[in-house]
This record gives sequence, structure tokens and C-alpha cells, in this order.
Amino acid sequence: MRAFVGSAFVPAGASCTYYPGPFAPPSCTCDVGPYATGQWTNAATGGTGPLQLGVLGNDACIATTTAWIASGIALEPGSNLISLSMTDGDRRGTATVTVLRE
Repeated sequence: MRAFVGSAFVPAGASCTYYPGPFAPPSCTCDVGPYATGQWTNAATGGTGPLQLGVLGNDACIATTTAWIASGIALEPGSNLISLSMTDGDRRGTATVTVLRE
């Protein structure tokens, strides 16, 4: 099992909320919003899976970046072309990487 991690644009509808008070989380909680999705594909195996998405905020509770992780990627011996894509309905980001398994 292999995993990739990275960051991407802040999706439309993403938000961070600050919860004041003695029993609140220490800063803010962030949500990717209702429209963000992501997927990985391995051309060598035909496998696909979802990207796990989470929005990270700064100290002022403003959404600053979207962290993602692609996990559970099985690799074939030789070259594996991994494609990663994320969309929020308005924007789409894609990237590819070739992983060599010896």
C-alpha cells in the first residue's frame, strides 16, 4: 500500500469556524464544503480511489489550503502512472506522477 500527500486550492464553499469558550477546540474547525471531490487513478493497475480532503486554516480561521491524501494505491512492477484530480465544481486541478516499482 502506497500513499501520496499534498495540498491544493481552497474549494468553493470551504469555511473555517472559530468556537470560543472554555470547552471549544483550541482554534478553528474547517470544512471542504459540499462540492469538493478528488480521485486518484493508477493506469498500470486500473485502480482508482478517492482523495481524502481537509481544509487547513490559519490563526484567524480563514481557509488557506486544502490538504489531501491518496492512500491504498497498489503498484505493479515497473512504471505506474498515477493521476490525481480534484474539483470543486468551478475549478479542476490535475497532476500526474510516475512511480517505478522494482
